[in-house]
This record gives sequence, structure tokens and C-alpha cells, in this order.
Amino acid sequence: MPHDLLVDPDVVSRVLDAGRATGAEFAEVFVEDKRSTSAGLDDGRVEQVTSGRTRGAGIRVVAGETTGFAYTSDLSERGLMAAAQAAAAAARREAAVQAHPRRSARPAADGAGVIRPRR
Repeated sequence: MPHDLLVDPDVVSRVLDAGRATGAEFAEVFVEDKRSTSAGLDDGRVEQVTSGRTRGAGIRVVAGETTGFAYTSDLSERGLMAAAQAAAAAARREAAVQAHPRRSARPAADGAGVIRPRR
């Protein structure tokens, strides 16, 4: 894998396949590695310096009019696959609720959620 890529393209392909494996029409992976630094000044003097790093991946799966989303900070193939499966499961649960509104869906796992379509 080239050193400037966060995730191997073959891994991304397998993760996208996993997201679509349950009948979804579309899946996408967004990977980021962001670093930030800030300084707080008071009367021209440095009072505070902070730095941070955000590293992770979001996976979106679209099935019909339903979108499932999951996020992980684990960029390994195993972590990304788990997030893809969670996003697909969230989309399936919501699609089932829309098909049978009197039934309630089980809560989504941590890091997974559903974006409901606007009506």
C-alpha cells in the first residue's frame, strides 16, 4: 500500500461489497486523518496550546429510501467490515420499520445510526 493512503484500495473494495451485500444499492467510505493545533493568547502572551488528531472512517449504506451510517476509529479491515455491517443493519432495521410502522426496531449499535428520509 502506498504510504500516503490510509486504507488499501483492495480493502475499501471489500468493505463496499460488504455494505451492499444485503441488498443495498449504494455504499461509500469516507476516511480522514486530520490534525489540528491552536494557541490561546491573552494580552499577546501564549496562555494555552492544544493539539488534536481525528482519525477514522464513516460508512454510509443506502437501501431504497433509507440510509444507514456507522463510524469507526479502527481503520483495519476488520474494523471497517464491522462498521459496514453495522451501517447495513441500521438501514435494514429502518426499512423494516417503514414497511411495518407498528413494529419498533431494536436500537442501533454504538457508532451506527439511521438517517430517515424527509417526507
